[in-house]
Amino acid sequence: MQLARYNSQTLESFSMETDDCIDIADFIQNTDGSCVEYPQLILLKLAAKSEFEEPQRYGLTDAVPFPSLKCLHIDFDFPFNDDTPFRGNAATLEMLKIRLSSKTVSTLRQCRVFTPVSHPNMRYVRLVRHCDNIADIFSSATDYMQFALSVGPRASVRTIDSFMGNGIVSALPLLSSYDCIQNLTLKDTHFSLWDALALVKSLPLLSDLHITSLDIGALPQGVGKDELSDYVRTTYSLMDTLFRCCHITRCVSPVRSYFASLATCVLLLALACPNFDYAVVDNIYCQQLMNALEKKIDEPGFSQDAPRLRRLLFVGCSSC
Repeated sequence: MQLARYNSQTLESFSMETDDCIDIADFIQNTDGSCVEYPQLILLKLAAKSEFEEPQRYGLTDAVPFPSLKCLHIDFDFPFNDDTPFRGNAATLEMLKIRLSSKTVSTLRQCRVFTPVSHPNMRYVRLVRHCDNIADIFSSATDYMQFALSVGPRASVRTIDSFMGNGIVSALPLLSSYDCIQNLTLKDTHFSLWDALALVKSLPLLSDLHITSLDIGALPQGVGKDELSDYVRTTYSLMDTLFRCCHITRCVSPVRSYFASLATCVLLLALACPNFDYAVVDNIYCQQLMNALEKKIDEPGFSQDAPRLRRLLFVGCSSC
């Protein structure tokens, strides 16, 4: 850490993987206890080789060590007992990756690091689930989503680890207040087609959606499977959205029926969203999805739109 301190006035990028949290103090403090300032530092990555049993917390009252910071990664339990790494760089910070734990969440909340108008240039936020059961930190999925969205409220690219599985879907209406989102990843979250359509409708700038799985879900009352395409055409017309791609990840090997259901969802999304171009699954399953799409396109309900829908095959294959 001494080398970093000696070059503090010119250092622009610094990454540290440590097995001793005291290294953090060596990085931000001089031997006399004063703050080390890094006026040119743009990128800071702090990671732990292993979890500390009782990590020490460091902070420097009123110090502004990183005034030009653009990218901050903290990949272990928050090592500061205050807002030290966030001071003075609200206007410059663009990218944040931070692992959530009870200490991290309580510190960010108590110090009011993020407000509805803070960090106007933040464009990328990734919140990573800690190995602890952080479900104990939040009272509900809605509480969790409110916190997650408050971190860099104007960020257009977001990755949120879900710890409540499908429960996070109940909190999706909150997203309508964050209509700047263009690329959204909700890990370990299972969507129905209707959840996806509601989300796209509430986020007009959304281009790419990354979720774990997608299925039809419960059919609307009075609508049969053979009527789905007509129902979507007449009920959903998302002409003003930019939605073009849905990425689907699945942890277990899907069976053939899954791809038939997924293909139906993809085609119905394409009917509702004129800009929808392709769906992406894990590479090893790409051909299965393409085969299922090709069969579905020729079925009643989709055949009348076949010329437009066939673009999904070509664009989809090139994206795998």
